[in-house]
Amino acid sequence: MSEENSILKRCGAKILSSIVLLVLSLSFGGLVFAVEENPSMGTGNPPINLPSQPTNFPAPPVVPNPQGSGSSQNSGSIEIPNPLKVTSISALIDRIVTYIITIATILLPLAVIYAAYLFMSSGGDTEKITLGRKTILWTVVGYALILISKGVTLIVADILGGKR
Repeated sequence: MSEENSILKRCGAKILSSIVLLVLSLSFGGLVFAVEENPSMGTGNPPINLPSQPTNFPAPPVVPNPQGSGSSQNSGSIEIPNPLKVTSISALIDRIVTYIITIATILLPLAVIYAAYLFMSSGGDTEKITLGRKTILWTVVGYALILISKGVTLIVADILGGKR
């Protein structure tokens, strides 16, 4: 009966740590899109200028010029910035994977420090030593999988002809 309880505790701890990691990665997800790119590099989208409008009136709809003449003035044009700063799905996935690698790089030393704490505080207890070893093992395996995911996204993008 105690063996079943220890298995449940270990599985529960792994599930809880996975949920915490998932919540942390999702809660910081907005930071990926909050980074502003260098305006000199461009985003691939042509700028569209906004006309100045009073703040209490809605903007009038933009009606295309029926004559089709391309005037050099930007009267009546609206600029809608790309909030994602990406031009393709592969670039979006690449940005997300890069963000996950950044978070994992921050969490990796924390997990190793925790495992080292388990070793140091074990006092000869074989369960804590085993838990410390498994923590280091699965931390390295998880980080390796995250790094491999970056390569997989680049390979898939190359096969499908996507831009990097």
